[in-house]
Amino acid sequence: MGLTVITIVLLPFIAIQHKEVRQRIKKKRKEAQRSFRSSHRGSAKTIQGARIIKVFNREDIMTEKFVDESQRYYREMLEKSCAQKSSQPYQ
Repeated sequence: MGLTVITIVLLPFIAIQHKEVRQRIKKKRKEAQRSFRSSHRGSAKTIQGARIIKVFNREDIMTEKFVDESQRYYREMLEKSCAQKSSQPYQ
């Protein structure tokens, strides 16, 4: 009988403390998630910025590649066109 009374008297206090601890943990977890999200967003922007800088520094190289590919394509199409014209009968 004595243990039951002690349990009934102490249980509400234990439940209240448990609820308060749980709320503090939840608050700290949310703060940690916000902090992580903020740092992740910043690092993602930094990496993306580095990529953009690399692309702009290579702009001349990329332009040269594009011109070379365009000229190669033009020559192939010109050769194809000449071959088609030469295989057609005169009209």
